[in-house]
Amino acid sequence: MSAVDGFLAPVITEVLLAALAGQSESKEAHHLYLGSPWLSDFPLFAGVFAGSFPYLLPDAEPGDVQTIGDVLATWRKYGGDVTLIVQNYDRSDWPKKDQAARNVEELKLLERCVAAGVEVVFAKGFHSKFIVVPDVVVSGSANMTYYGFYRNFEHLHVHRRAIAQGDYETERQVCMNHVATARGLGSCAPPHKLTGRVAPSDILQIRETLNASKVKDVTTWFGSGHQPSVAKSASDPWGEVLDLVDPKWVPLLSALREAGVRAPADADWEIPVGGRVSDAHAVVVWNPDGKPVALAEALVKGATASIVVVQPDSAPSEIARQLKPLLGADA
Repeated sequence: MSAVDGFLAPVITEVLLAALAGQSESKEAHHLYLGSPWLSDFPLFAGVFAGSFPYLLPDAEPGDVQTIGDVLATWRKYGGDVTLIVQNYDRSDWPKKDQAARNVEELKLLERCVAAGVEVVFAKGFHSKFIVVPDVVVSGSANMTYYGFYRNFEHLHVHRRAIAQGDYETERQVCMNHVATARGLGSCAPPHKLTGRVAPSDILQIRETLNASKVKDVTTWFGSGHQPSVAKSASDPWGEVLDLVDPKWVPLLSALREAGVRAPADADWEIPVGGRVSDAHAVVVWNPDGKPVALAEALVKGATASIVVVQPDSAPSEIARQLKPLLGADA
């Protein structure tokens, strides 16, 4: 087993492209398993493909492996099987997937995957992250998203059968247990049952269910006296963050923006404790000089981050005062 902590995209890219090259040369269908609570069509690390992989994948164009969605579709085109396990959208389940912008992006990718013949399964209470290909298992803390592989503080364990077969077999069995548990939920039947195997017709119904929930949330939020946030443009670094957070935090974060606090690096961040990701989440996080500074509803014992405790009704001026020395001169 080897461990990777830091810039993870090249590692994931190498594992996936090497396995894809094996599938392209095989007369048998190899199976690719991916598990991630959250998923986005993140780009693979282009520098890896520019090396030896054009020779290993002579029939592939760069566009065939540009993103994770491209890799899954190309794997299917080469005759392989793909199973994708993600957390469901039932808001009574944990972890909750209640960030509208991320859900929209994820559903677009899932729709493409289902159309390509990928087996997509919505799991219950699913928080594991893994990739299983022939001879290699990758597991760790990183969701398969742009933030997970390019921006967050995450780690991966790479188990190669040729190096440590026992570790490989053990970790693979753990991952396959998650797959079996998700498959055991049967078939998805939205809007009443949001777990199980997803059929092409389910995507539209899931999207309609989420849109209905979003409208209800926004109506309730404005009805309670909150005001909409300041309009956001594509060039506004705060824009994505304000789209991703729970609506109850938008007034406070908008006020921090108006107070001159710089945009956070991520939202709904899993707070690390003792070098491992915990179940505690920060509202947002900054990363000045590689030292995380987070806003959270409570202090987290052993957290490897500076935490400023906030509530939705916290005084923005006081939170800004606490943040500025932690974020540095360009806060």
